[in-house]
Amino acid sequence: MPGTDEIVAMVVVASFAAGLNVYATVATLGLLAHTNVVQFPHALHLLSSWPVIIAATVLFVVEFFADKIPAFDVVWNALQTFVRVPVAALISYGATAQMSTEARLVAALAGGAIALLTHGSKTAIRAGILPSPEPVSNIALSTAEDALAIGLTWFATAHPYIAAAIAICVLALLILLVRFTIRGLRRLYRRWRGSPAEESDVSAIRLPTPGAPAPAARSADSSEKLAQLSECERQGEQAYDQMYEEHSFSGAMACYSEAKESFYEAIRRAEELGMREKADALRARLEHIKAVYRKQFTA
Repeated sequence: MPGTDEIVAMVVVASFAAGLNVYATVATLGLLAHTNVVQFPHALHLLSSWPVIIAATVLFVVEFFADKIPAFDVVWNALQTFVRVPVAALISYGATAQMSTEARLVAALAGGAIALLTHGSKTAIRAGILPSPEPVSNIALSTAEDALAIGLTWFATAHPYIAAAIAICVLALLILLVRFTIRGLRRLYRRWRGSPAEESDVSAIRLPTPGAPAPAARSADSSEKLAQLSECERQGEQAYDQMYEEHSFSGAMACYSEAKESFYEAIRRAEELGMREKADALRARLEHIKAVYRKQFTA
């Protein structure tokens, strides 16, 4: 029978693995216990029974294919919240049978929390790659999750401390990836929701009126102003995006001021070039930025 420290390490690993794929974890634990590779407390002897092993294996096969279907995998993972977290808590509670009741309750809460963090991170990352048009990334990520759940559970039986350290490191990495994923999705949403329709190059360039100079006779000054317009607009958008990355009011205000100045300059350049529609579009974008700033940073 493993010692207390080893049991705690295996609880961490099993909870992490259950958050990735609970059916693969239960099936692996059951097979390891049935073949006497590892000994569990009496409270977990049910895992080594053939009915549980077969049921978990069948459900693992179902999840193996369901988890690789784009869009459906997000729904599937959301539903698994009601399976992965409770099962991880029950396994943690049963694995610590030799401890006090208070310690077992703490272990169950910790196991459920680890599974929830792992499961939530996995679901968020999968939702982040959902817009990808190709299915390869989704399938590869799902397969890697399955392999990690099975491999790490098996590895923990021989090296519980190393396996627990790996689980904690991977979980921390997943949380960081979720943070970057959420930032990227927010940025895409802001651009989709708030950006005015981009003008095509054809609509941005006006046809000359009768008597006006031909395009070939335009001065280099006009070309320079057009380039400056594009650069000011780019700088304004960059400052607007950076505004969301700031964690202080002063930093957000500085980015907001920079965005305003850049858009005001872009509007002036557009008016000098006679691009009224472009100037109107820039004004609309600037008003949107002002509204966002007032709502999120000054409310």
